[in-house]
Amino acid sequence: MSDQHRHFWQPTDEPGRYACTDCEETCAECIECLRWTGNSLLICERCVRRVRGLIDDIETAMALYCPPMPSLIPPIRYDRDQITGSTRSTEGERRISVRDVWVDLIGWADAWADASDMPRTIGAAEYLRGHVLWAAHHRDESDWDQWLAEMRRALHVAKREAGILPKRLPTPCVHCGGVAVQTWAAKDLTPHADGLSDEVTCLGCHLTWRSAAHYAQVSKEHLRSLPEVQPDAIVTLDQAATVWPEVPAKTWATWAGRAELPDPAAWDVRARPQYRVGDLDALVRRRADGTRRGRRAC
Repeated sequence: MSDQHRHFWQPTDEPGRYACTDCEETCAECIECLRWTGNSLLICERCVRRVRGLIDDIETAMALYCPPMPSLIPPIRYDRDQITGSTRSTEGERRISVRDVWVDLIGWADAWADASDMPRTIGAAEYLRGHVLWAAHHRDESDWDQWLAEMRRALHVAKREAGILPKRLPTPCVHCGGVAVQTWAAKDLTPHADGLSDEVTCLGCHLTWRSAAHYAQVSKEHLRSLPEVQPDAIVTLDQAATVWPEVPAKTWATWAGRAELPDPAAWDVRARPQYRVGDLDALVRRRADGTRRGRRAC
């Protein structure tokens, strides 16, 4: 086989294995993205870079954190069950701090060192970064899935405490349903010189808009065109109010209370029902016809 041979991988009947369509070579399936790795490793190079980048971003965000000056006024105790000035939120759940992130990093590094029998002689973040391959190939010993979940949470906390957590817009992307945000920092977490970016970016499909106003206008135009151009699209009732602005908000609530809405076609990530646009449009048209004949729409 020529050194210039390029493999074209496809799944095999054996779980977790890919085979080349043009030769006898096989490779593993990545435990993260479930694509081929191109070799015997259980995690692909792209996912290794992404996981190591997660640790890099935690360190970068932590370096940006400036703890607030302590107040000279002692905290006020409003009731015997909740003491202000503690790490607990208003709901009573403990607010995770930057210190907790450091403790987590050290705890995981020490746990991996014990499990791998490879003593830790360097910093926690550096140790974790250098042992990603070991952890990916020893998922039970490293508690890989739990570790990744906690690292993502740690990055969220670090960004929040550093003041660079993206601002989430209230309406999802009309193209993919993803989260639309405005950022306080570039991809490398360098804070924008002018503060919050005007540009809006979807974290799902990565489309961008010039500003929040532009995003809102494009979203409104897209939603209002759905009955004619994309009747099979699905929307929440909040989005339906934009698609059919002539229908009062209380009317949607009344229809829902009377079980007059069509069956949901799906549910979004916040467990809200989503309806087929064509079905809702038929309902709106029937109600509009009834109103013109002298009946109320709700």
